[in-house]
Amino acid sequence: MASTYVSDLVNFIISHGAPLVFLAIALESLGAPLPGETMLIAVGAAVGVRGADIVFWFFVASAGAFLGDNVGYLLGRRFGRLAIARLGARFGLTDERLDGFEQTFNRYGPFIVVVARFVVPLRQLNGLIAGSMHMTWWHFALANAVGAALWVGVWLFVSSRFTALLRHLDRLHGVGIAAMVLAAVAISILVVFGIRHARKSRGATGRRA
Repeated sequence: MASTYVSDLVNFIISHGAPLVFLAIALESLGAPLPGETMLIAVGAAVGVRGADIVFWFFVASAGAFLGDNVGYLLGRRFGRLAIARLGARFGLTDERLDGFEQTFNRYGPFIVVVARFVVPLRQLNGLIAGSMHMTWWHFALANAVGAALWVGVWLFVSSRFTALLRHLDRLHGVGIAAMVLAAVAISILVVFGIRHARKSRGATGRRA
């Protein structure tokens, strides 16, 4: 039964999921609390199981990420710090933290835009912060495109390759397919949460020091 549900989900993602993936990634990049990385992992696992065109999904997700960040950039240019303060409060971004981040951003803006793609909540606030500081748009757009491509590419490639490897190792039908998809998604998600937990632990240690 579980294998049927997983197989149906995989078929739905590959056949009809592109608009949903595009919209979800765009909204997450704009600041919505959506599981962008988890979605990329699920898509990558589906691609690995069905042998679908990973390049197509790369462009779908990258376009969504690029669009979401650029909308955030425009909002930042228009509404500035007020917009950042309202959205940032949801992620614990206080005025003191924002002041420190602004000073760093003024020096390393393009590099931060690229790296922020891999860091929550910076990914959701990336465009807003860049726009509020009046970073030149084409500088932001270029750095944003690079960051989005790297972020999407890493998660799609890792999850799809891992699932494809399991598919080659296990030729079982039914339960075998379900196990491959679920294992790929579970392991990838554990890696994500492990990285986040390590960051929080380092942050807590730094505050105590």
